[in-house]
Amino acid sequence: MKPVLLFLFISVACTSCLVSHGDYLRTEYTPINPAECDPTPGNVYLFFEDEELDFEYTRLGHVEAIGDRFSDNPDILEKLKYTAWEHCANGVIQIKKGSRYRREGRGLTTSEHDIAYSANTFYGIAVKIETDSVFLGKYGNLTQATFIARVKQQQEEERQRTQFQLAMSALLGAGVLATVLLAVAGYH
Repeated sequence: MKPVLLFLFISVACTSCLVSHGDYLRTEYTPINPAECDPTPGNVYLFFEDEELDFEYTRLGHVEAIGDRFSDNPDILEKLKYTAWEHCANGVIQIKKGSRYRREGRGLTTSEHDIAYSANTFYGIAVKIETDSVFLGKYGNLTQATFIARVKQQQEEERQRTQFQLAMSALLGAGVLATVLLAVAGYH
């Protein structure tokens, strides 16, 4: 039983060495009103803070996309659109650009070795726009939602990277445990 506990301890310790944090795009969503996704929105219209809103809409929630250290604004906006789309919105209004303090590093907690940086953010209100003929005549019928496939691909890459980091941590933990057990066995 003691080797199993030792293995778990070493695995957790090694995981904290290899798993990264702060090096990915992230989002936050706060619902205001419940939404039904019938039908699922075909795309998401973006309206920035100073644009006139001459159409009917229902507020669904507050949405924010926070970049990583190397994110460019189009990638952050795609993540904003995707998060709104996931919550049945077909628009984001009053979009503002901001920044957030973030830390990037290795381990389960932050440390003095982390890199501190200011990440670009975009935030706004996710809405369900009444896309009547007047709206479509003025803003067009956006049906090509290529952002969905791109964001899903990014999420899959992040998932695979995390799995790889965890697998390497487990291998490192097993190697350390084997070394410790061989050293202990050599003392008897």
